[in-house]
Amino acid sequence: MRNFLFLLMVLILILSVCGSKDRAVSESTLPAKSETMQITLLSATVKDTSVNDEFQTFIERWKLSGLLPECRKMTTEQQDEFIKYFQQFDDITRNYIILILQGIATDTTTLDDDTNDHKYGVYLMHCQFCLYDMNKDGFPEFILKTGGCEAAYKYTVYTVVEDKLINCGELNGSHSSLYTNGSGRFVRYEGHMGVYNIDVSKLEGTTLKTQKIADGVLDYGKKEDYQKLDKYYYGDYDQSMPFTDIPTLFLAPAG
Repeated sequence: MRNFLFLLMVLILILSVCGSKDRAVSESTLPAKSETMQITLLSATVKDTSVNDEFQTFIERWKLSGLLPECRKMTTEQQDEFIKYFQQFDDITRNYIILILQGIATDTTTLDDDTNDHKYGVYLMHCQFCLYDMNKDGFPEFILKTGGCEAAYKYTVYTVVEDKLINCGELNGSHSSLYTNGSGRFVRYEGHMGVYNIDVSKLEGTTLKTQKIADGVLDYGKKEDYQKLDKYYYGDYDQSMPFTDIPTLFLAPAG
């Protein structure tokens, strides 16, 4: 019995010594609390001062690095606002807008010489757009309506070929509306102070082709009114093409 108790005590002693060694090894591999805090603070500091990863991904995804030479110097807040602006559009619209801005920045696209000058910044204002598949290839063309007032509006049709923006042609947008029957063509009806012009446009390749339907001046003495499209066999063009505002975007050179 004494031998049994002696062996039991020796076994307990051995187990306690091994346990203390394991704890010592485990604790030695962990940093002190102060060291852990320093690592956490360092990580937070790096995160705050690092480049906005989402912004860089956006730049690379949409090839915006050449939009403005100083664009990578934007503050984190400016980068967030920049991304937020484009997130409100679908991918096709966003791509068109970016390509238009790139064109303005490189002097290959002109919306309005008085309001867009890449030397001082690139921005969109007084712009509306409509997506409409004119050549029925499954990828809509981008019809941009620009101008600061009703008298100065114009329509420009854009398409994309091999990732490059193509200006297909322009139309006077003064006091005008566009109508379609879904065929890919559209009718432009201009009417103001008794004067009217009506034409139909289609896309041939990357060129906008426009044909006059009718024009004239109303005789108010005879109580004439603007003619309906039925008279010219375009009565089925009864779908008004919807245009959506593009919120103003100003990209000033940073720094």
